[in-house]
Amino acid sequence: MQKITIEEWRKVIIDLPKEKASGPSKIFNELLQHMGPNMFKFTLQLANLCLTTGDIPAEWRDALLYPISKTMEWEHQLTKTRPITLLETIRKAVVKIITQKLSQIIANNNILKEENHAALLYYNN
Repeated sequence: MQKITIEEWRKVIIDLPKEKASGPSKIFNELLQHMGPNMFKFTLQLANLCLTTGDIPAEWRDALLYPISKTMEWEHQLTKTRPITLLETIRKAVVKIITQKLSQIIANNNILKEENHAALLYYNN
């Protein structure tokens, strides 16, 4: 897989949704969108290191799990809640890049041919 380019990284960072909850580090998407050039280069190097090694920092495996009530009167019963998991924002940006790159590889190499696509649809249903 090719390294992440400056342009790819910039686009992913700019396209991160605003006003979303942050993960354990408390780094919001807006903070990433306003980082300076040195931090931008550092995060790009970190993202490319993840691609090169096929691994992510151990801290990115952590997440915050919050129960959100399904109803206004949840009476402190977990069965009346749904979980929300907050992941690290940089991790989500790296995953988005990997997904884009893999999608491009799959499309360029015609990996999901018609017969494979039909079998995949059957398997998923």
